[in-house]
Amino acid sequence: KMESPFGQMLATGSYDYTQLPALAARMVRRHLYPQESPNRQPLYPKGQNLLLQASLLPPASLSAMLPSLEISKAANLEGRLNTDSGLLVLNLSLPSFRYDQFYPEQVELHLRSTTDSLNLRAAVGQLEHPYLSLHKTSLDLNGQNGTLNWNLLTNDKEQQLKYQLAGS
Repeated sequence: KMESPFGQMLATGSYDYTQLPALAARMVRRHLYPQESPNRQPLYPKGQNLLLQASLLPPASLSAMLPSLEISKAANLEGRLNTDSGLLVLNLSLPSFRYDQFYPEQVELHLRSTTDSLNLRAAVGQLEHPYLSLHKTSLDLNGQNGTLNWNLLTNDKEQQLKYQLAGS
């Protein structure tokens, strides 16, 4: 269990914390390369595994650096990493925050990377802004063998599908 200026974190397992950010980025990026690319080869150190739970909130001392950002409720982060199986899972949930005139509510991010594919789902329950108002918006990304498919959905006030954009 660790205490930091951002809150509490519980990290268990066998891992090298100095390698974690670069390792996680490599596990995600590999799906953006074609199958035959040398960048796609999993060159992960063996035996790295981690279970992570955290409740994070920016300290008041950062408010001078980011005066437009206001986060009053902690973000919850859960994650798992296993280099032997090529698994990376991250789940982030933030009830609400304010950035300048944007007020997003219920922000969620779910990421799962395996040896075969990458799946990411980002969702915002509601976004208020003087010139823009969005309700239940989600973005789904699926990556495999250098192909990235995405789907953006936005609902109206009645929770009916209003916009849908997709691509590959």
